[in-house]
Amino acid sequence: FSSETSAMEFTSTSTPPSSSSDNNTSNLIQRNKAIADVIRLGLKHLNQTALDIQNSPHTKKSLFQKEETLTIKEHKTIAKEHRILRTAQQCVMELAQNKGILKIRGDAILILDLKMTSHRTATLYWSLPTSILLDEDMPNLEKQYLEFKVHQQIEDKGAGRQLAVLVHQRMSKKYGYPPRIRLEPAKDDQLLELLQRYSDWNKEVKEAEADFESERQDLDEVDNDFDEGDEGGQQDSSQRSLYR
Repeated sequence: FSSETSAMEFTSTSTPPSSSSDNNTSNLIQRNKAIADVIRLGLKHLNQTALDIQNSPHTKKSLFQKEETLTIKEHKTIAKEHRILRTAQQCVMELAQNKGILKIRGDAILILDLKMTSHRTATLYWSLPTSILLDEDMPNLEKQYLEFKVHQQIEDKGAGRQLAVLVHQRMSKKYGYPPRIRLEPAKDDQLLELLQRYSDWNKEVKEAEADFESERQDLDEVDNDFDEGDEGGQQDSSQRSLYR
C-alpha cells in the first residue's frame, strides 16, 4: 500500500520519466545484479575457505604442546649425561688452574655439550673461551690458529688423556664405572647457540645498566630539589631573625 501511494504521489507531482531515465534505471538494475553476483560468489568462496581452515590438521592441533613422556631408562640416561658434563667442566677448570693445560690466552676452554656415542663412549664438544670468541678485533685466522694450538694440547700433549683420567676418577667414586671420554671441537650450531646466549645476556646487562643510570639520575634530581628547598628554608629563617 505504501509503495502504491508513493508511486501515485510521484506521478502526480513529477513529470513523466524520459527514455534516458529508463536507460539509467536498467543500467542500475544490471549493475546491482552484478554486485549481488560478486557478493554471492565471494561469500561462497569465504565459506569454503573457512571450512578448509576448520578441517586443516594444523588448525585441529592443540595450542599446548604435550609433554614428552620419557621412560625410566631415558631419564637415567639424561641424568648420567648431565653428571658427566658437569664433572668434565669442573675437571677442565681444575686442570687449567693447577696444571696450566686445556687453556689458551689465560682462560680455560669451554665444554659446551656431551653426546653418548655408544654405551661406553661419551663425546665432549669443546670450544675456545668466550674471551676469544667474542673478540671482534681478533682476525678469524688467528682464532683458527688458537683452536689448532688447543687441539695440539688435547691430542699431542696428552691433555685430553689427563681430562679423561680425572673424570673417570671423580665419576667412579660416586656413580660406578663411567664411559670413556673423547674430545671433539664444537659444531657450528653449538657455537652459534653459545654466541646467541652471550649476546642475549649482554643485552640484558646493558638494559639493567641503563635502568640503573636512569634511577640514579632521578635520585640526584630529588636530592638537588631537597637541597634547594633546604637552602631556601635557611634563608627565610635568617631573614626572620634579622627582622626580630
